[in-house]
Formats: sequence, structure tokens, C-alpha cells
Amino acid sequence: MENLTRFATNGQFFTAKLAIRVEHSRPTQILNPTDYTLDALCDRYKIPMHDRHTAGGDALLTAILFLKLISKLKKRGVGTVRELFRKPSII
Repeated sequence: MENLTRFATNGQFFTAKLAIRVEHSRPTQILNPTDYTLDALCDRYKIPMHDRHTAGGDALLTAILFLKLISKLKKRGVGTVRELFRKPSII
């Protein structure tokens, strides 16, 4: 169970970092961490929150958020992680 919890937490952390990169390309200002919680991101990307604060529910929300972020990147011509970090501006 401990490994699953660690994976879920890391998944949410990674998704928040990806959201920052998608929204800010290369952040130059100090960002408010509360703007990148799972709740805040689901609200911003209009993802209905079902079963929040359960392992399965949080994993599902994180996966849906991840897919939405990837979709935004694809629309901007970013298809790989390498491209994500090479593009000077993806906004």
C-alpha cells in the first residue's frame, strides 16, 4: 500500500509540474502552489470531481487531467517530452 500511495502522490506532483509547464512555458514569476493542487487544476480544466480523496478517484482525476494537458500540448505541436523542454514558448 505504501508504494501505491507514493506512486499516486508522485503522479499528482508530476501532473502539477506538467500543468505549470503547459501554462507558463518557462515560469519567470513566483507561482502560487495552491493554484496547482488537484482540486484547483480540476476546477480550471472543468473536470468533475467524483470520489475525491480516495485512491481510485484521485488516480482517475489525475489521469483525466494528464490527458487534457497532453491534448493541449499536441495542439501546440509538442509531441514528446524533449520537444516540451526545447520549445522556447508553447503558450
